[in-house]
Amino acid sequence: MTIEAEEREKAVRMLLERPCLVAGRDDDALLLVRRHREHLRDWFGRQVGWQLHVEPGLARLSKRPGHHGDSTRGV
Repeated sequence: MTIEAEEREKAVRMLLERPCLVAGRDDDALLLVRRHREHLRDWFGRQVGWQLHVEPGLARLSKRPGHHGDSTRGV
């Protein structure tokens, strides 16, 4: 695995654990998310339909519930 892929995987895990990253509290995580923001936006949008908003001092993952009528979901 490349360093870039490892960083992206770490950023995904950080956002799933803490969907709102703010400067001063989450500086390291915020830096990593900002570095890979385009890839992360695409990945979250494609995989789960969530939006990632990244601003200078903030990164916010907007989680939306899935569709309950989706045939891939269990009963």
